[in-house]
Parts: sequence; structure tokens; C-alpha cells
Amino acid sequence: MPRVARRRSPETPHRYKDICKEIGNLNLSQVARLSGKGFTLIYGEPKYQNLLPQLLEKIRAA
Repeated sequence: MPRVARRRSPETPHRYKDICKEIGNLNLSQVARLSGKGFTLIYGEPKYQNLLPQLLEKIRAA
């Protein structure tokens, strides 16, 4: 049975495979490791907890 490609909505998070393709010089395990470190920083360190909302606000303003 052939695989059917699923369409993702714009709100769907990117897959590691997509991130690797976009960056070009990272493999899946490297992207997974960096993602884990980012998650730990953003949700574990108080000084970084507001980082993501600030970044998104600046992107919207640009």
C-alpha cells in the first residue's frame, strides 16, 4: 500500500527533517539535541522564559 503524504496546516510545528533540510549542515540527532537544549533553557531558566514571546513580537513588527 503506497504512503499518502499528509498535508500539514501552517500551525503544525516543523519536523526535525524539515529543519535539517532548511539549515543544510545538521543531521537529525544534532537538531534533536539542540531542540532539547532550547526547551530546557526556555522552560527551565527564569531569565530565558520570556525569550520566545519577545522574539515572536519582534518578528511580527518587522
